[in-house]
Amino acid sequence: MTRHTILTRSGGTVGIRSAAELGVATVDQPATAMPYVVGMFAPFDQWTEVASAAEGRFLEQVAPGAFAASIARDRSSVRVLFDHGQDPFIGSRPIARLDGLREDGRGAWFFGQLFDTVAARELLPLLEAKVLGSSFRFRADRERVNDWPTRSERNPERLAERTILQATLIEIGPCVFPVYKGATAGASSAAHPPRSSTPAMSRDEFLRRLAKPPSDTPAARAARKRWLDRMFGKVAA
Repeated sequence: MTRHTILTRSGGTVGIRSAAELGVATVDQPATAMPYVVGMFAPFDQWTEVASAAEGRFLEQVAPGAFAASIARDRSSVRVLFDHGQDPFIGSRPIARLDGLREDGRGAWFFGQLFDTVAARELLPLLEAKVLGSSFRFRADRERVNDWPTRSERNPERLAERTILQATLIEIGPCVFPVYKGATAGASSAAHPPRSSTPAMSRDEFLRRLAKPPSDTPAARAARKRWLDRMFGKVAA
C-alpha cells in the first residue's frame, strides 16, 4: 500500500437520468439532448476487500471528507471516462462533461451530461440497464493503516486494514467490474480487480513485500510472483 501512487477503485451500479429529473436547466437544449450519467463513486465507511497483484490483499474504506479538498481544488481537471480509459473501442476519450461533484453523509457523488458521440451512445443501453459499476482513479495523500488488526466478523482473516483519509481525485466514470458494492450511479470483490495505470511500487519494494507480506498466503505470494515475472522478467525466488 504505497502512498502517492495513482490507484483505481470501483463501486456499485450506474445508470442515467434526464435533465428534468435532475432539475438541470435545459435552455437551448433540444428535446433529443443526451441524458446525464449520475452516481456515487465512493461510499464512505464501507469496508471492502482489495485483491491486487500490485498492491496486495487488504481491507479498505474511504473516510467521510476524503475528497473535499480535491473537489474544491481539482474539479476542472477531473475527467469522466469509461473503464478507466482502458476500453479498446472508447479508449481515454471522455464520455461526459463533469457538471456536478460533491460529498454528502453517505459518499462522494458526480453527474454530467453524456456527449453526443458514438462512444457514449454505445454505453446508453448498459447504463439504462444498470449493469455497470462506478469507478474512480485517485492518489492517496493521507491514510491510516493497521497491519495487524484483531480478528473480527468483517475481517476473519486479519487482513491489513487501510482507511483513506484524504485523496486527490483524477478521474471517475462507469466501469465493468465493481469493487465497492455501495457505490451507485444513474444515466468491484471484482473478478478482475482494476489496476493502476503504472506499477504501484518499485521492483525492489515489490520484492521486499513478496518476501514477507503481512497477512498473506502461499497462493497469493505465488500469484504476485507470476505477475512480477511478467512485469520485470523472471527473477529468483
